[in-house]
Amino acid sequence: MVAPRNSYSNVLAVKHAQKIMEELEKIRDDVTLLIIDGGKFIHPIPKNVKYLGHVNERLYHILLSRIADTAIAPYPKNAVCGGARDKILEYWSHKIIVVSTWEGMRGIQESKAEAHFVLSNYAVEEFFSGNFENSRAS
Repeated sequence: MVAPRNSYSNVLAVKHAQKIMEELEKIRDDVTLLIIDGGKFIHPIPKNVKYLGHVNERLYHILLSRIADTAIAPYPKNAVCGGARDKILEYWSHKIIVVSTWEGMRGIQESKAEAHFVLSNYAVEEFFSGNFENSRAS
């Protein structure tokens, strides 16, 4: 998840992501959320969440092309700035499956749920209702 914590929407998304990871940890102990970019850490930090801070461009592309299997855009309904567009396009350029709420896809009118991204429920407990196997796009 690329989320500079300098905007209201990104802070909401990171908080939501951390709640999602707390729930996911109850059923999967092999999934880690990497949060890339600057800003303050949002506490408490679940043990399956790692803040990487700013990374150089080379490392950023290595993380997306070789490490990340799935990207998330867990923007809640009240995060209405649409700032996720660039992040989503960057994930897609690296052929990473995106799990997102409708709000996370705001501004990408051509995208279609299930064809271009996995549509997620806003509810924390239901965000990851699918599985993670073979999640990188082909």
